[in-house]
Amino acid sequence: MSSSVGGSRSVRPKASRWPRPAASTCRPPKLSDLDVEQARVMIQMGIPKAEVARTFGVSRQTLYTSLRRQASD
Repeated sequence: MSSSVGGSRSVRPKASRWPRPAASTCRPPKLSDLDVEQARVMIQMGIPKAEVARTFGVSRQTLYTSLRRQASD
């Protein structure tokens, strides 16, 4: 049995990330603007970001993303 380029297996096209959905269909942020402000104050008080994230029930990455999102607004 030889392997041929055309093979008998079906080939699915790769999933495309573009076009992305419009902003109105995106998931809402896990942290509100008030939550992000409170988190920022806690961080300024010297509380570790990991602990701040646990307080709000989100991952550190979500906390970082929310802090960055609000800073750019």
